[in-house]
Amino acid sequence: MDVHRRGRLRRRGYRDEGGIAWRVADSSGEIVLESSTATIAGSAQDSIRVGEAASATVRVLGSGEERAVEADGPFLLPGLAGGLHKLVVRHTLLDTLGLPAPVTEVVSQLGEMTHVTLRVPALADVLDELCGGTLRPPQTAPLLGRVTDASGRPQADVVIKLAWEETDSYRPQLLAVPRGPAGETPREWTLGSEGSRATVETKTDARRYLPAL
Repeated sequence: MDVHRRGRLRRRGYRDEGGIAWRVADSSGEIVLESSTATIAGSAQDSIRVGEAASATVRVLGSGEERAVEADGPFLLPGLAGGLHKLVVRHTLLDTLGLPAPVTEVVSQLGEMTHVTLRVPALADVLDELCGGTLRPPQTAPLLGRVTDASGRPQADVVIKLAWEETDSYRPQLLAVPRGPAGETPREWTLGSEGSRATVETKTDARRYLPAL
């Protein structure tokens, strides 16, 4: 209000303070938070290549919700129910090898935004999980792969053969085989030979360490 020159009050406008925000949108118009739902936001770090997780997605297990991780690492999952959610980060490399992703539990509240930092597991983490985490003998290296058919479906009980050129300076005697999950000792496996090549065979779902230069 202001005072007129004759001493009268003149109303120029109204200003209200307080109230409730039912919905919040960003500058692009995308709804990021509503009072009736929960939002989980955060970033995903790529342990495979170090840095932001390009080509990764964040998935909410059991809900079908999934969002791609942006180029610089952030992700946003709006419109969720309140309560406990289980998140997984999927990466194209992990999907190609058929490897599992760790699950992160996050508790969200209606009308609130919960922040979390996720990590794509490194190949060393995956090898520890799949191969028992045992110490590798000297001069050995992990060899990990996945066998699929033409449609991409994984194949079980398939024989895989590894061959390399035999040399006088490198003739390993036995393969280093880790113990099983219960500590059992598997049978000894010896190297085969085909012409000038040393060979070894295994099946899918088997765990072995192959001597390497």
